[in-house]
Amino acid sequence: MRMGFVKKLAVVVVGSMIALAGGASADDWHGSGWTATADPEVAAKTVQRMHDQLKSAYEAGDVAGVKSNVRELDGVLDALVTRTDEWATRTETRDNSVKANDLNTELAGKLATMPDGTAKGLPGLDLLSGVTALLTSLLQTLLDLVTSLLGGLPVPVPLPPLPVPPLPVAPVTP
Repeated sequence: MRMGFVKKLAVVVVGSMIALAGGASADDWHGSGWTATADPEVAAKTVQRMHDQLKSAYEAGDVAGVKSNVRELDGVLDALVTRTDEWATRTETRDNSVKANDLNTELAGKLATMPDGTAKGLPGLDLLSGVTALLTSLLQTLLDLVTSLLGGLPVPVPLPPLPVPPLPVAPVTP
């Protein structure tokens, strides 16, 4: 009995390790750009991941985190703007790539003058309050870019679990 439990636990641990190792290479992005085998889905996953990381750092009020994500996003957007694949040169994709790249460059310039930190003042008056509109615009443009990379298909959004209605109670008959 105990040995069966140990074997099941070992299978779960190994399975988890495989899943984590596979997840790390979900996108084909490297510091020098996407590899030749990259496709629009890989690009969309990368841009979505960058969007989520940037949004999280912003919501935490982490200036250093936002700066770091903007630097990484700069390389991703530069690589996307210069790609010559058919999927990367579609009008909507190219327009969104260029717009996101321009917004990111402008944001990087403004962030360069800010001190790192997470100091929070009154609501809306933290260290990042001066770039809120620009950052919000960049985040929306990144989502538009993901949509255009996927060919205009809606981006799947995980739905929250629905509440389960209570089971009807059968009347007790004597």
